[in-house]
Amino acid sequence: MDELMEPDPETLSKLFQLDSHGELWRRDEYAAIFHHQLQVSLADLTGAEDRADQPNESASISIEELLAAEHPPTHALVSLKQFAKLSGSRSDGVLPKPVSAVIYLLAIAKALQSTGTRITEMDDVSLKEKLTWAADQPWLDDRYRSPLRSVAEKLS
Repeated sequence: MDELMEPDPETLSKLFQLDSHGELWRRDEYAAIFHHQLQVSLADLTGAEDRADQPNESASISIEELLAAEHPPTHALVSLKQFAKLSGSRSDGVLPKPVSAVIYLLAIAKALQSTGTRITEMDDVSLKEKLTWAADQPWLDDRYRSPLRSVAEKLS
C-alpha cells in the first residue's frame, strides 16, 4: 500500500517543471485542447468586451464561429492572432505552443482568404512554410487543414 502512495520522483519532477523546457501537455492531447479552445468566445480570450475601440458584435462569437464566418471582421481576426501569438510566446501560455501557432496561422489564413487582408508582416515564403507546417499537424482535422493549404498554395 505504501508503494502506491509514494510518487515516483521523476514523475513529480516533470509535473512541477513549469519552465520552458517542461511540456505540460502530451502531443496526443493537442486535438482535444484545440477543439476545446475553438469553443471559447473572443471576449473571453481578448477582453474585447471591455474595449471601447472595438465593436462588440463579434466579441460574443466563438473562435470556431469566427473561423467559419464567410466575412469575419478583420479586427476580430487580429485579436485572435494577437492572443495566439502572446500565448505561444510565453512559457506559461495557456495553450501548447503548436496549438497556439495553428490558431495564429488560421487567423492569418482566414483574413487572407475571406477579406484579402494581410494581418501579418511575414513574407510570402515564410508564411507559406508556416501554413504548410500547420496544415501537416496530425491532430488537425480537414476542416481547418484545408484553408491553411489553400492559402499556402496561393502564395509564391
